[in-house]
Amino acid sequence: MKTTGIAVVVALILAAGACAFSFVALHGEEAPREVVLIAKDMAFVADRPSAVRTLNPTIVLSAGERVRLVVRNLDAGMRHDLLVDRLGLRTLALDFGESDGLVFTAPLAAREWDSYSSLHSRLLRGRIAVR
Repeated sequence: MKTTGIAVVVALILAAGACAFSFVALHGEEAPREVVLIAKDMAFVADRPSAVRTLNPTIVLSAGERVRLVVRNLDAGMRHDLLVDRLGLRTLALDFGESDGLVFTAPLAAREWDSYSSLHSRLLRGRIAVR
């Protein structure tokens, strides 16, 4: 009786592992976390529902985290882009209503980098931080 119970537990563990393996094999690696920055009124704001919108925010990432950074231009009549020189990240120059996204893996070392629009670098600035 005891051996049968152990066999059932082992079978359940193996079945769960096979399901998890199948899910990863079918769907690939985990989807990156999406972070959205909106360019509006000559500033970047993070698009976070029910949060206070901070102008030109610091985006905080975890070490080694996969991220999809999206920039949306909602600034009528202005073009904007986003650069993070030290990480080699650059979006397209965006006209009103356009967006562009970058997928990358955050570095493993804790550090901060400047982010900015090359077209309006004095006004549209922020930081990317790995903690």
